[in-house]
Amino acid sequence: MGGFDLTVPGLSVPSIDYTHDVTDGGGDVQDECWYHGTHVLGIIGDKGNEADHNISRVAPDASYELFRIRACDSSSATQDALLASLIDAADRGVDIITCSYGSPIAWLEDPWTTVADRVAAKGTLVFSPSGNRGPGIFTGNSPPDGDYVTAVGSVDNSVTPYYSWEATWSTVNNSATGSFGIVPSTPFDLLNSTKLTVWAPDISASDDRLPMPDRSSLPDDLSNRKCSEDQ
Repeated sequence: MGGFDLTVPGLSVPSIDYTHDVTDGGGDVQDECWYHGTHVLGIIGDKGNEADHNISRVAPDASYELFRIRACDSSSATQDALLASLIDAADRGVDIITCSYGSPIAWLEDPWTTVADRVAAKGTLVFSPSGNRGPGIFTGNSPPDGDYVTAVGSVDNSVTPYYSWEATWSTVNNSATGSFGIVPSTPFDLLNSTKLTVWAPDISASDDRLPMPDRSSLPDDLSNRKCSEDQ
């Protein structure tokens, strides 16, 4: 982390067995410029008076070893600092390594990923953030792109969007017509104006949209059939 302010109420109480400032080789990880490490340690190990705020931390009774990886005059941690702290922690035999820091160079050949993966493969749990840039193919971080490193992330979606196709329907004798939306499966390479059979349960529905039927009521053979779906 960038550093830790251990004077914050609650952070002077947890068991801190080892500290290493890899930016200068010293043992003082205290700083008052980057507070990212402070809040991460607070989430995990703060051991203040929970009764005051009715808050329980993740592991307040664990023992911690802290590594400062970014100096106050730097906007980011160097790869040397990242590798040094990772190797130091692994050599000291810790059970879990967690680093709330990542690199957008999400390739398995990245040195940080390579080392973290080897450490995790030997039995040390390694946790790192998956990234803050979205769910795309190249939006992840290293080192959690490794085979054995645990990627940590979260989402907060209240709506799941999807793209639907507009289709029209008509009865066999064309006595009735209408339109409905479909979400096709893949591969979907039908030519325009391809006519398919639409099957749906015989129930009333609004807006020309029918809910997906229960699986038990579907025909055994669904080839060349499309079912409309409604939420």
